[in-house]
Amino acid sequence: MDFVPKDTRARWKSLESIAAFGWCGSAALGGILADKYSYSFTFLITAALQGTGTLMMALLIPVVPIQEAEKKESEPKPAAKKHQRKQKVSFKGSDLKQSLVSGDDAGTIN
Repeated sequence: MDFVPKDTRARWKSLESIAAFGWCGSAALGGILADKYSYSFTFLITAALQGTGTLMMALLIPVVPIQEAEKKESEPKPAAKKHQRKQKVSFKGSDLKQSLVSGDDAGTIN
């Protein structure tokens, strides 16, 4: 409802309630079809309806504004950070053992 104009919001909300009521009717109709034909037949009908709904939703993609892209264009870009290389620290088993035995701090990371 975020993209529906306020003057037509009640109309669309009532249509949405009818669609929610359709779930009850579809369960009853599914039971009748499963008894008459087969249970797998109801799955085929469901797949067809879901596919049709997905195509209809895909057609709405160009209509809905993309707010994230608008925000990114209007925000100032952050200053470029200086790229600093982080030093990789790797220990070999013998190096770590030697530093622990000798008692020096060569094996510690600060």
